[in-house]
Amino acid sequence: MLEPGREMDALIAERVIGEPFIDPMYKYFGEPECCPHCGRYCGYDCHYSTDDDAAWRVVRAMMEKGIGRVSIQQMVIDGSWEVIFGLSCRSNRGLGCENSFPHAVCLAALMALGVEV
Repeated sequence: MLEPGREMDALIAERVIGEPFIDPMYKYFGEPECCPHCGRYCGYDCHYSTDDDAAWRVVRAMMEKGIGRVSIQQMVIDGSWEVIFGLSCRSNRGLGCENSFPHAVCLAALMALGVEV
């Protein structure tokens, strides 16, 4: 299973957000630019899989793609998160169950789009 981090963030940027992921190591040194992914001065290093605010951008982007159903819930027993994105009743659904909200969102989004995680 794909763990939170740079690889997952890059997949989310390219497959869900629809913009290439730019590693800040390759960015020129100059005036900081506002990131087109998260709206911050992050050096284009968005943390979709570890940051709650960035994860909500993923949820919004999936809804804009025409997701038929979105279900987000936190389990009372252990505090883990369950996120489901359903494209339609007959298509594959993305289900992410993880201890962190951002990781669950990213897993569910990638699974719903048919990406191997």
